[in-house]
Amino acid sequence: MRAEAGDEEAAKNLRDVVRGLLALARLQAGSGPEFQGLLQSLELGGAGKTVALSFDVPAQVFDLLGAAGSTGRERH
Repeated sequence: MRAEAGDEEAAKNLRDVVRGLLALARLQAGSGPEFQGLLQSLELGGAGKTVALSFDVPAQVFDLLGAAGSTGRERH
């Protein structure tokens, strides 16, 4: 994913916010080890007015999301 900010300072601030969110997510990942692969693959980058976030989504994440979605549905 890539975003372009209005200026370099705004991009720096956005990178700082995303970096903080990634750190928080990694701290919380202890309670959900099935997301470790996804969190470890996250890479924050960018230069100038650009902010970039790259990641890989392991197949297990899709399995978990599908299972969570099917248990939340009501059957009639």
